[in-house]
Amino acid sequence: GQQWVEISGEASGLPNSGFTALYLDPNDSRVLYLIGGSDVRFATVESAGLDPDSVNGVYRSLDAGQSWENINRGVLGGKSGMVKRLVFYENRSDILYLGAENGVYYSTDKGASWISAPGLPYSTLGGIALDGDVIYAFTNGAGLFKGTVRSDYSIAWDASQRVTAPIAFAQLLKYPRDPLIIYASGYPGGIFKTTDGGATWHEKNFGIPSFKVEDPVRQGYYALDLNRSNPDVLYLGLYGKGVYRSKNGAATWYPVNGQSWEMADKSITSLKTSLTDPNVAYVAAEEGVFETRDGGQSWTAINEGLTTTDIKTLLIDANDELYAGSRGYGLFHWRPGFWDPLTGFGNFGVIWPMWNKRPLYQYTSLMIHPRDDSKMLLGTFPQGIYRSLDGGESWRESNVGWTNDGVFYLVCHPDNPEIVYAGTYNGINRSLDFGGHWEMWANGWPGEQWVFSIDFDPLNPDVMYACSKNGENMGTGREGFRGTVMKSVNGGALWFEITRGLELNQEFYNVIVDRLEPQTLYLSTQREGVFISTDGGDNWQPWNEGLANPVAGTNGNNVTNTMALSADGSAIYFGSDGSGVFRRIITSVLPVSGLSAELHQNGVVLSWKFEDINKNFGRFNIYRATELFSGVEGLAPYGSVYSAAITSFEDSNVRAGVQYFYAVTAADANGVENRHSIVLGPVVLTGGEPPLALKECDFSGEGKISLIDVLVFLLLARDHPEN
Repeated sequence: GQQWVEISGEASGLPNSGFTALYLDPNDSRVLYLIGGSDVRFATVESAGLDPDSVNGVYRSLDAGQSWENINRGVLGGKSGMVKRLVFYENRSDILYLGAENGVYYSTDKGASWISAPGLPYSTLGGIALDGDVIYAFTNGAGLFKGTVRSDYSIAWDASQRVTAPIAFAQLLKYPRDPLIIYASGYPGGIFKTTDGGATWHEKNFGIPSFKVEDPVRQGYYALDLNRSNPDVLYLGLYGKGVYRSKNGAATWYPVNGQSWEMADKSITSLKTSLTDPNVAYVAAEEGVFETRDGGQSWTAINEGLTTTDIKTLLIDANDELYAGSRGYGLFHWRPGFWDPLTGFGNFGVIWPMWNKRPLYQYTSLMIHPRDDSKMLLGTFPQGIYRSLDGGESWRESNVGWTNDGVFYLVCHPDNPEIVYAGTYNGINRSLDFGGHWEMWANGWPGEQWVFSIDFDPLNPDVMYACSKNGENMGTGREGFRGTVMKSVNGGALWFEITRGLELNQEFYNVIVDRLEPQTLYLSTQREGVFISTDGGDNWQPWNEGLANPVAGTNGNNVTNTMALSADGSAIYFGSDGSGVFRRIITSVLPVSGLSAELHQNGVVLSWKFEDINKNFGRFNIYRATELFSGVEGLAPYGSVYSAAITSFEDSNVRAGVQYFYAVTAADANGVENRHSIVLGPVVLTGGEPPLALKECDFSGEGKISLIDVLVFLLLARDHPEN
């Protein structure tokens, strides 16, 4: 490779055009084949003086490239279109197969003659491949076809043996002056055109860049439109790749993104042209609506009056009036200079009729980021997820990767609130960036499950539980299977059923993990009350003592929360159908609440509240330390109080200038503590008159202090004797 010699000069026999591939005869290295051509229709490049029969096709050299011969033999060339692939059959020099734009051809005599291999239902090809006697033809937009090489080297195509890529976005556009001419766009694939009513199609992507998107359903747009007054003028918008224009019926395309390329990176979703002026076009994008009046040389944003710039679709009516449809904020009519909102729409689709006596399907769940209250998610139907990053002042649809499902439930990962799980109409979706992007996370789930509830093991959040109703048959399920309960031990990557002991011919609304005993689960059912599992869901049994009405207070609608855990984790509440709300204490003793402090005779007096509902009180344990602690495990009580009626404790053994941390727990008669509580305080003791005083101040400590009440004291007495 240190020196190269050109072998395509004027005397070589090669035309002055490009080629796409060079092949060596597998048995004679002096025999070379060149294939190539142009995928532009030659009527558009006649001025270049190019002959399609010389540009398209195959050239052969028998002398290592010193001279070349066109071996199209009247078969290839203008008829075949651009030749895209050549393969030798079983490394034989005499049997050759070609994949060309308009079909497959073969030769049994080293290219001395060519035979067409008919039978493909779609002839616009991207190439071929051979595997023994099996041949594959990959098309531009119609998938992959399979055939078998016969003994005479002809091909038997099997139309049923076809692999296709799912088309995420498709659009058809009729040519107004000829009903046989139709344009089609699709992702993946691009632009195609038929001139015979759909009998044959040809790729029309010359000049258009290829592109890949994260979410083909949401972003895979080839937004195409033609001008009715001059239908050979077409405009094309690509998501994230700009705007393109054709003046010759899609034969060639060129970018029209403005002089500063301002449209090149727009997230385009829709495009429309004026009915009367081929130089006027409108583009809808996630960044708003844009207009050109000079064929794309310049673009202007026209967003005045829009309540969102997230525009999904455009329409031009018979009077050349422009309309815009937004994601969640209704429809708008363009008046010269501003957008006029249309009445009757907006507010995320609240005008949808009530379906099957299920109200409020439009709004299903609202979640606020636990560490940043400016970030919020709203689950809706049928529009999926909306996200706000400014405390609800504004909202934008946020469904990249989302499936075509509504939302029943939203919950954050306990340790990382950026990870969000959503119960949907078809299992569970997951986001790793607080709703910015989504993925299906329902491996192992049965189909069409409406997931109402998701919960985590507090000690190991990779262990997850969820329950659902069967959404088959418009949400009624099927006989014998109305719902299920599922478990995952790897963060939701794989789920399995945990339904032993449950009647599955009913729906399941809430599953809750006990905060102190994570092997204990509580489950609300449609008509059999509450079930409990003490082995992580392996087995279930009824838990309805005292529950006068076991029928849950819901008609199967997503807005009803039939069971809830109290904030301190000590009680379960169940809402019945017509009999009110029932409560059951799930701890042997309730926690203390309302922990506070005051000074008394130069000492600290702690006070709290307590309710001995179960009549099982044993003692209060008081804990003290000089460093912040997140739990009392491993700590010895600093003091104890043995009467439920005495809800205070005086600590006189304090010193000035020392910071103290306190916690108070309640224990039952067997000494088992309830450590559920809310962090309170801090309180600071400062010098003054009297020598010690309590002062409220802000405090934020490192670590987890969510299960016990902690009070912080700092004694800073001036000239005060140590106690």
